[in-house]
Amino acid sequence: MYAAVLFALVAAFSPNPAQQDRDPKLGKSDAEIVALGREAWGDLYAREVGGSTAAMAQAEDVFGEAHTRVNDLALAKLPAARQASVKAVRAAGRDVGNGLVSLGAAFSGGGTMWIPVEAAVPATVEALVARLAKTPGAANAKKADQGWASARNVLDRLAKKIEADRKDLEEMSLGDQTSYARARAAHRTTSQAVAKLRAAAAKLPGDGPMLVAAWCTARLRVTLEEAP
Repeated sequence: MYAAVLFALVAAFSPNPAQQDRDPKLGKSDAEIVALGREAWGDLYAREVGGSTAAMAQAEDVFGEAHTRVNDLALAKLPAARQASVKAVRAAGRDVGNGLVSLGAAFSGGGTMWIPVEAAVPATVEALVARLAKTPGAANAKKADQGWASARNVLDRLAKKIEADRKDLEEMSLGDQTSYARARAAHRTTSQAVAKLRAAAAKLPGDGPMLVAAWCTARLRVTLEEAP
């Protein structure tokens, strides 16, 4: 995971002692944090704590944890089998998100900007989990299949970009490997995570598979569009 590469960098952006003593939830409950929304919560955190890389990462982390706990309360009301299916989607979705962070970092040569991006992965996934915890809509197997086909297409385009940019990526290093090697490894792990996500989504009722496919494709497209 990219966090392992950046672990040593986090110390350079650690909050000062006064910030460390501050309640990371700023006195708010989980429900209040989630009700604010991720963007408004991030703005509030920046005003109260600051706009450092560490503060941005902590804001994302706090929001993601709060949303996870709120979602867990909703999931607890569902049948056990459906709970298990949604939690499997959550786990695979986080793997997809982390893989894409590693891939994006490889394309760009890394940097501390990826610390809050990785911290935001749980929050991004929990937005999907919240939708899956609600009453499902009508099933649409055709749209779900089309969504996964689109995801596969974007994965293929990312693989082609890695090879097209090979010369530049081999001239950059990230840790003890070239960015090319890391990009290939990240693409492989992301592809595996997408396969697990699709398998988990297939067990969801109603429009669940379609929602997960659309979420996955959207995350993949962001990585492709933002790659240098």
